[in-house]
Amino acid sequence: MNTKFPIVTTIVVKTTFEALHNWSTIPKEHASQFLKYPHRHQFVIEMIFKVSHQDRDLEFFEMKAKIDKTLHEMFPKKVRELLPDIGSMSCEMLAERLLFVFQENCILVKVFEDGENGAIALFDKSAKLCGDLEID
Repeated sequence: MNTKFPIVTTIVVKTTFEALHNWSTIPKEHASQFLKYPHRHQFVIEMIFKVSHQDRDLEFFEMKAKIDKTLHEMFPKKVRELLPDIGSMSCEMLAERLLFVFQENCILVKVFEDGENGAIALFDKSAKLCGDLEID
């Protein structure tokens, strides 16, 4: 295939993580005071990884298993608790944490609460951690 533009190939791995969290520092004037108490979310996580070739450089099932294992190791269930509690960690914080854990080839992480609202973390191109991928 001949093209005058370089092609960057990526894979997308999606998983879910059920956990509790809260917003312990919510301002008193904020209308959603219930957020300061632990509440449940199904976090939908989507991660984009740069690959060097088209023939399963990174395999979907293997990467999903690594992400799931990492989440359960970072946030283990405590005795007599049904769900892991990620404390006051926001979607933004979780996305950044996963990005750093998988920084070798991950270029972008999306974390959504219940698949609706969320955050995206990606390395700024000036950080030079994404290899030669240009992110504008």
